[in-house]
Amino acid sequence: MNNPQEAIYLFVYGTFLQGMPHGKFLNSGGRADFISKATLAATMFDAGGYPAIILDGQNGATTSSEIVGEIYCIEEPWTVLSTIDIIKGCNPALPESSLFQRVACKARNGDEAWKVQVYTYNQSIEGLPRIASGSYLAYLQEKNTGGTRA
Repeated sequence: MNNPQEAIYLFVYGTFLQGMPHGKFLNSGGRADFISKATLAATMFDAGGYPAIILDGQNGATTSSEIVGEIYCIEEPWTVLSTIDIIKGCNPALPESSLFQRVACKARNGDEAWKVQVYTYNQSIEGLPRIASGSYLAYLQEKNTGGTRA
């Protein structure tokens, strides 16, 4: 990125992870640079085909766990984030009717903290299964193997 002071970092935890369906969007065409794996204080749920997270205090959540994901430095935020907004059903002009909201928070990689943007679920979590591991990839693997572990 030309000016690191203007850098925008994005934390992804689901379908935008490396190897997942939307991961190629971030990892091609110079759209974003992978920075590191990281964790974030939130609670993850299975929203049917994709994960959803809520931060502490959001949608009535009072206890967070740790979720795992990846941090990217977004090269052209006005283009990349507006495209992801569409994919995620996020309309910054009408946040109350959006499926997800993009919010700022802190992610961690060991002792290092990063100010990131993250997409949080903006609908009711009632009835959604909680992903206790906080890892969407581990959850999918367990789900696809019928819950058996080697």
